[in-house]
Amino acid sequence: MNVKKLLVNGSLFLVISIAVASATSKIPSTSFLNTIYTVSGIMFSIGMGVLCTLNPDKVKNDAYYKAIKANVLAVRDSYLVYFFIISIIYLIYQIYPEANFIKSFGKVQVTFDLAFATLFLNILGILYFIANFMQIQKLGLDISDRVRESE
Repeated sequence: MNVKKLLVNGSLFLVISIAVASATSKIPSTSFLNTIYTVSGIMFSIGMGVLCTLNPDKVKNDAYYKAIKANVLAVRDSYLVYFFIISIIYLIYQIYPEANFIKSFGKVQVTFDLAFATLFLNILGILYFIANFMQIQKLGLDISDRVRESE
């Protein structure tokens, strides 16, 4: 799992959530955040389903097989970590839906609102799940193509 990428992406989306929260007084509704979390859960489930059904057993080359297996396990681990982070922030939001932190720097007011953090981290998760879903599906098709070529 690429922890550096996770930290960079998470930080970027938190900065975006702070910027948006600071620029607007409107807060995402609870029902909207519930829907976004549900979509994240569905995308996570689809991705894990594709990962679980990917079968590299047809690959005869040991080096390729080990590389594919390590890759699939790394993606699985990162899926679990992303969904864990999304779930934790969502559960914290459910407990403290009004949580926010406001800090003024002269005339500039910076706002951290848990609702926006929940929204943008869920969007990050959805994008991550979709991107990896497409890559995993492509890997499965590539394996099939290579096996067919060698037969």
